[in-house]
Amino acid sequence: MAEGESATFTLTANTGYAIQSATGCGGSLSGGTYTTGPITGDCTVTVNVTEVAFSIGGSVSDLSGTLVLQNNSDDDLTVTSDGPFAFNTRVSSSGAYEITVRTQPATQRCFVQNGSGEATADVTTADVQCFALDVLNCSSAGVPGTCTTATQCGGAQTATAGTCPGNLVCCTPLLAAGSTCDPTIWPQPNSGLAQTAGTGGCPEGMLLVDNFCVDRYEASLVEASTNIPWSPYQNPGSTSVVAVSIASAVPQAYINQVQAEAACASAGKRLCTDSEWLRACRGADAQTYPYGNVYSATACNDTSPTNPVLTTFGTTDAWIWNYVSHPCINQSPDSLAVTGQHFACVSAEGLYDMAGNLQEWTADPAGTLRGGSYDMGGLNGDGCLSVTRTHTTEYSDYRTGFRCCADNW
Repeated sequence: MAEGESATFTLTANTGYAIQSATGCGGSLSGGTYTTGPITGDCTVTVNVTEVAFSIGGSVSDLSGTLVLQNNSDDDLTVTSDGPFAFNTRVSSSGAYEITVRTQPATQRCFVQNGSGEATADVTTADVQCFALDVLNCSSAGVPGTCTTATQCGGAQTATAGTCPGNLVCCTPLLAAGSTCDPTIWPQPNSGLAQTAGTGGCPEGMLLVDNFCVDRYEASLVEASTNIPWSPYQNPGSTSVVAVSIASAVPQAYINQVQAEAACASAGKRLCTDSEWLRACRGADAQTYPYGNVYSATACNDTSPTNPVLTTFGTTDAWIWNYVSHPCINQSPDSLAVTGQHFACVSAEGLYDMAGNLQEWTADPAGTLRGGSYDMGGLNGDGCLSVTRTHTTEYSDYRTGFRCCADNW
């Protein structure tokens, strides 16, 4: 270049960066073009760049409580109301983002749609919808399923549109190869069974413990209007049912605490208080197990050799845990036993299956399940001391059952 001439050249930033300013050689920057002044000697142009980053956000609807969203597994954002949201940490240009639900209200399930991709501009289109749990049960061709997003309904699952709220689909699972369980059929294994007389002045099916009555067996159900047994593999929903305590019956699982309390009340009984339940299970000597203080692996149904959820669906894929209320789970081998089948699992007063088989709801308004289930072993405590307090009173799955108590009549 001849002395006194000016130079013009194009400045281009590396990917993910933008030119902020350029100075030197008496020149100026216009867009991406830098033009120097007349060059009369050696000089230097200094370019300042800044990293390009975009905000990540969207909107929340129908939230009732506190929601914690997470971006890329490490950036948390607490949301307490409907409306727009944005994470505090921006994402570099062309960087990946993935919005997930970390925690959600106990009575709702929230779904993220349009929540992942590469950031090439500010993201405002992520859609988070929250729904009450009771509207997320669905069925397709008689097969029970759960409402979820189409992207989450993968693997050995089938998505059916039109039966779920919002943009959700009814997602139904395939069972393990070789399964003979038909989820569209409601078996009635308790037909022909009846309660026996109570003892100590207690109602049918009950025993006297101290000054109150307790169901001898885990409860099963009959329809209030017909006295026909209810299928123990199906949640009763809004059907009016009555609790009964019968030997050799498949006990009622898949039931929440509100329904269990209503079924007891329809029988003129009530759910046991925590203290009553513990007294009934542990006996007057406050034993660890109904049968004593030394564990026996064969006494109660509490050591299933396989996980029934894995057995039912034949896979370890994470989606199977969306179907813990599937009716085929408790119909799988080595799962739920009929009442009194484990004859050594009996308390001093003669109450059966208070440890293992099914967890049992108590009257605790915060939601307490006691005694463990057939696949829990010592999880959450041994025998009578096993206690689960992580669910709301409207929760149910293949482990949740109950028995009733009553005042001594």
